[in-house]
Amino acid sequence: MKDLKIALVQMFSEIGNFEYNINKIEVYSREASKNGVHIICFPELSICGYSIEKACKNGKSLPNEVIDYLSRVSVNNKIIIIAGICEKEEFTDKLFITQIICFPNGRVEKYRKTYLGNREKRVFSQGNEIKIYKSIRSKFGVQICYDAHFPELSTIQSLMGAEIIFMPHASPLGGKERRNIWNKYLIARAYDNSVYVAACNHIYKNEYNEYCGGGSIVIDPKGNIIAEKFTCNEGILYANLSSEVINKIRYSKGISMTNNFYLKDRRKDLNKI
Repeated sequence: MKDLKIALVQMFSEIGNFEYNINKIEVYSREASKNGVHIICFPELSICGYSIEKACKNGKSLPNEVIDYLSRVSVNNKIIIIAGICEKEEFTDKLFITQIICFPNGRVEKYRKTYLGNREKRVFSQGNEIKIYKSIRSKFGVQICYDAHFPELSTIQSLMGAEIIFMPHASPLGGKERRNIWNKYLIARAYDNSVYVAACNHIYKNEYNEYCGGGSIVIDPKGNIIAEKFTCNEGILYANLSSEVINKIRYSKGISMTNNFYLKDRRKDLNKI
């Protein structure tokens, strides 16, 4: 891994208004690029807005004009963009909660949510492929909201080589509640698996037309919070990720327990489940 700068966005996405949402994503991406950011991550279903009820109407096949446009934004601004969309699989019409990853060289990848919440299971299909993605400066994985509650997913991605795991969310809980919840398990995901964890949450409007939700956090491989933002306001959280921290753990040949990559000592012979 090389030193890099990331950005996490907590934002309001209007349901079904692709033009409004994609324009906002472009503005944030352009701003982040001017600030030297290499990777920017947006919340779950940020391109179309989070709505189980309107998922069928908002489903898009990949690639399409929305993805092509976002890819051009990535290329023009020389920044990796991670953004969420409701994906309709061609030929089957299955719906997936998908995070697309646009690279500055024009490459487009995707990650489909592996673990679905109870309400989501009625509408969406689950993804069945765990991936990591390589960039010039790092290798990273993506998990979407409920995925982060399953420790083995982070372990697998770390063993596959992920140095950063991005975790876009769409949860109504924000502020202190969101911070308290994430502190219970995201710190463990980072520390146990020797990865940077970077999570962001969407902003939504409640019945009183007030903005709620939100929350962004970055945790280093030692379990230290290096950047956080827990307000109900839209905005960007920036964080500089040091290569020294993770390279000492992952790639040094010493035997010090201070910088130990615990997963290298994982006993595969005991994994019977």
